[in-house]
Amino acid sequence: PPLPTAVIGAGSMELVPQRYEIRGGGGARFWPFGRTVGTKTLSGLTPEQPLDNPAASVLGGFDLAFVTVYLYPLLIVALMYDVVSRDREMGTLALIAAQPTTFRRWLTRRVAVRGIVIAVCGVLLPAIGTACTMTEWSGDGVVTLGVWCAGVLAYSIIWTALAVVVSVHTRISALAAVIAVSVWLVVVIAIPALLHLSAPLLSPPSIHLSYATEERAASLETNARVDAAIADRKSTRLNSSH
Repeated sequence: PPLPTAVIGAGSMELVPQRYEIRGGGGARFWPFGRTVGTKTLSGLTPEQPLDNPAASVLGGFDLAFVTVYLYPLLIVALMYDVVSRDREMGTLALIAAQPTTFRRWLTRRVAVRGIVIAVCGVLLPAIGTACTMTEWSGDGVVTLGVWCAGVLAYSIIWTALAVVVSVHTRISALAAVIAVSVWLVVVIAIPALLHLSAPLLSPPSIHLSYATEERAASLETNARVDAAIADRKSTRLNSSH
């Protein structure tokens, strides 16, 4: 069954698993495979249909988990890339240094103000929305939601620190934005894609292949039984008509 917090990643196959169907009446088959040798009654009666989960088909990959992992860092970068570089570029940083305060305290206040906006948009509002739409309240659900909030908060702190460091060591705001977005492309897009492509080479999916073979054998047996049942039903109807 789906977790109470499945709304966080409703488009993920791990949280809303796929299902298999056996259709009957006028031909039946065990879907996710093509026509098998054990199925004679189907022929071209039913087109091939994918077994995508209905919730995943409607929501796609654009769920809260996708927003948090991919889009949330862009929000942080947009708010933090010019936290120092803009003042340095406009020449106001020298005036700030002349005030009776330290640069660290001034930077901490600016980061804290923008960090509140980041935490509200990325942690507080999604947590409230998830709590309001949870299917059921349980101790495990609350713990899972708390762990998720802590993980998102740690994720936001990492990206905030990265954007602040880039802004501190960059004199031009546009250059700071380019560097931060480039890091986002490498960390969020490029590295996971390379790991995904190299995973089958590093660890061949022999288990998945054996599972698919066993499942195909089960589908052949199921289709044969369905064909036999349909043939018996047709012969019974013919005998009763005569």
